[in-house]
Amino acid sequence: MSNSTQAAPTLILRKYKYENNEQKALLSLIANSLFGVKAEIPCNTDFNRLLTESKQQAVTALALKNVSMPENVKDANTVFKNITVNSRVFADHTLLNNIMTKANIPYTVLKGAASAYYYPDPIFRAMGDVDFLVKKEDIEKATEVLKQNGFKPWEEEHICHIVFRKGKIHLEMHFEPAGVPNGKAGEAVRKYISDMIETSELVKTELCTFVNPDKFHHGLIMLLHMQHHLLSEGIGLRHLCDWAVFVNSFKGNEFETLFKERLKNVGLWTFAKTISLAASIGIGLPKQEFMGGNTELACSTLNDIISGGNFGSKDKDRSGEGFFISNRGKDGVNHSRPVQFILSVNQIVYTNWKVTKKAKILLPIGWAFWGIRRFIRVLTGKRRHMNFKKLYNSSKSRKELYKQLHLFETEC
Repeated sequence: MSNSTQAAPTLILRKYKYENNEQKALLSLIANSLFGVKAEIPCNTDFNRLLTESKQQAVTALALKNVSMPENVKDANTVFKNITVNSRVFADHTLLNNIMTKANIPYTVLKGAASAYYYPDPIFRAMGDVDFLVKKEDIEKATEVLKQNGFKPWEEEHICHIVFRKGKIHLEMHFEPAGVPNGKAGEAVRKYISDMIETSELVKTELCTFVNPDKFHHGLIMLLHMQHHLLSEGIGLRHLCDWAVFVNSFKGNEFETLFKERLKNVGLWTFAKTISLAASIGIGLPKQEFMGGNTELACSTLNDIISGGNFGSKDKDRSGEGFFISNRGKDGVNHSRPVQFILSVNQIVYTNWKVTKKAKILLPIGWAFWGIRRFIRVLTGKRRHMNFKKLYNSSKSRKELYKQLHLFETEC
């Protein structure tokens, strides 16, 4: 399944300051697994902490597949557990393909098996739910077909997808990819993805059968998804690995030729360069010319990714800080923090009470409902209590970092 074409004899790590030995070991092990870089594990590494860090970054099987864990390590068989889960989720992709094909509903996979496709050993890529995209005109038909196959919709509104569950199988049916912004950039993104399903192709591998996006659409979806979560709870090293193996599948200047002008049109070229350089510095992605040389920004971005963990698993305050940073990238990151908080809550209200988007006079009522519902969820333990004053102050440095990425600031 891997399309990797380049070797990486050395790892560029001199410009990045590690927080601890376990972090250094984890990055080195990932570089070894993905790009054949010689692994260097400090002699005083705490393997229990290394295992914990790998779980928080959702890279346990990938990083530790060739590591003999000491006897005192708790849950030392976690790599086997991860592979077992991954195998099941790959099978879920095949099940989805069978259902959609039988019903004659065009679709394409988002992330998941599409990201694993570029790994040297796809089975070691941590898998979660099955995300897929259908045309808006097929939403009702696809919903009915999934219900007929035993799937039940999950009762929660979302801006771009519907969740279905059947036992351990978790599907997210998208009618739009996550992370599409408002304004001119959003218009350009929607134009680019309008033919995404038509340009996808059926792929059969040893692990599963699924409909795979072409390279441009897959790269664009990953960038949209990464910024969408980075600006809120965080993305972690799994997302960086997904991006790194994808970039490594290009030869010469192929990546720049395919992406540069189009990503400038949607304001994601700086982000693509920065995240690629961060992967080169941190996990051994062979350096390519298009990445540029802004190592300071790349290292800051890498540190932000590591400090948050996969979807904020290392820092539970990050999603709360997101209220002041961006409404998940919908309007960039250039608003002041007080204004951004208003925009973020407005977005939640519009999503959950759609009538407020058409009748703005009802927006204050929507705010009241949001506040009451959040208060009840905190009391019942469904949501964490948030100290918004503290989050306001702590969000400042992250917001300043993200401003340097010029997200959705179109250049053409």
